[in-house]
Amino acid sequence: MNALDEMRELTIAGKTFRVKFRKWNADTRKGGDVVTLNHARMRKMTADETIRYYSYKVFLNDVETMRARVFWAPLLMEFNGKKIKLM
Repeated sequence: MNALDEMRELTIAGKTFRVKFRKWNADTRKGGDVVTLNHARMRKMTADETIRYYSYKVFLNDVETMRARVFWAPLLMEFNGKKIKLM
């Protein structure tokens, strides 16, 4: 099972998870900052969001701040303390 599948299962079970990822803005071509969310759950993309390349992105809610977050799946660095390797 991969990290995204585990995130989905935890979200369905009502549990949170910890993720660490790098930011990247494709429009400005800037990023690199590392973001850590200690209590996150996956969310669906809302109907009013028109996001390019949505199939490469992960949509989350930060449970601590109640902010909706989006990140590029290939920029996931850690999931629940485990380092992620791209295959």
